[in-house]
Amino acid sequence: MIKKEALEEEILREISAVGGHYGARLEESLNELKRVRRALEYLKERVKRPSNGVPAWSAKRASALRKLEEKARKRAETYKYYLIVYREALGLTSHRILYEVYELELLERG
Repeated sequence: MIKKEALEEEILREISAVGGHYGARLEESLNELKRVRRALEYLKERVKRPSNGVPAWSAKRASALRKLEEKARKRAETYKYYLIVYREALGLTSHRILYEVYELELLERG
């Protein structure tokens, strides 16, 4: 028979793992969003350089990057939502720390 303390400890570990999963996925999504936005900024700067005109591939690449940006932003929003719901289920109602730790201002459209 399993001791009550051991069972409670196992339950707490499982609860922590779920929350950590959401946090890790949120962080991965935000890092992807940062990478895509850096690529977009580079592309903007490259187009501004004096040359014989805008390379034809730039418009296609910018469009593809915008789609990736939106996909990463939506994924991050989803994991932010999951993490907030998870925290509220645990009784944590202040989520200010999430904005500080995960830089959630990145989710605003750029």
